[in-house]
Amino acid sequence: MGQDKKSVVVYGPQGSGKSFHAEALRKHFQLDIVVEADAPHQVRKMPATGALVLTIDAPEGTRRA
Repeated sequence: MGQDKKSVVVYGPQGSGKSFHAEALRKHFQLDIVVEADAPHQVRKMPATGALVLTIDAPEGTRRA
């Protein structure tokens, strides 16, 4: 499904609705999995493809929209 698509990182403060909207975002971007982490360093290797990553801080080098 989402293996050929780049991962999408959604970040924001706690309580901003990231987890609440995760399934809708995953489907919209046609991604395979949702990875929740309080901070990017909690994810040993950021998935390069097919993942929706939810975090409170933007990982270094993240392209912002």
